[in-house]
Amino acid sequence: DFNDYAQSFLSQMSANGNAHDLIKNISNMHFLLNEGRTENNFYSDSLRNLNKINWYQKVYPFCDLFLFHQIKEVLFRQLSVPYHVNMEKTLRWKYKAKDTNMYMDMLVLDECRYLYDWMPSLDMFYSGMMDIERQFSFRFILDAVAKHRMVYNNEFFYGTASVSKFETDYVEKVLSVRKNII
Repeated sequence: DFNDYAQSFLSQMSANGNAHDLIKNISNMHFLLNEGRTENNFYSDSLRNLNKINWYQKVYPFCDLFLFHQIKEVLFRQLSVPYHVNMEKTLRWKYKAKDTNMYMDMLVLDECRYLYDWMPSLDMFYSGMMDIERQFSFRFILDAVAKHRMVYNNEFFYGTASVSKFETDYVEKVLSVRKNII
């Protein structure tokens, strides 16, 4: 039965073996990362202060404007253990098993700790981003991470371009064509 399989799968994905807790935590995370009217009721004072800053006028030397949703996402990821798909290292195959076409992908994941360990904490984020040299480094790293996800999954991490995606050396990464192995 599909429901039993889904419950078993979700229970295995949960840290405490409880599928309901996993769904609730993912829903809460999704709610807080979205941009709407009521999320800020759950923000800490530090996050509320960051939300009040007019980033459009303060951080602008790039293709995309620095937006509050980017701050929320990187701060959330700083506290978790994020994995990003490395599109250039991902391998893909296809083969035929009797009459059925089979597909297999090997996704290489990167924690990008160089970004999350280096970035300022929530309370230091504003002063860290007002240092233009630090901001440049931070924004270029965000751009590189986003260009690996842009075509594959851009659900949250968007609007981070430091360099246009049409620049030859800075194009977004795409999954390779599957190799036929049999």
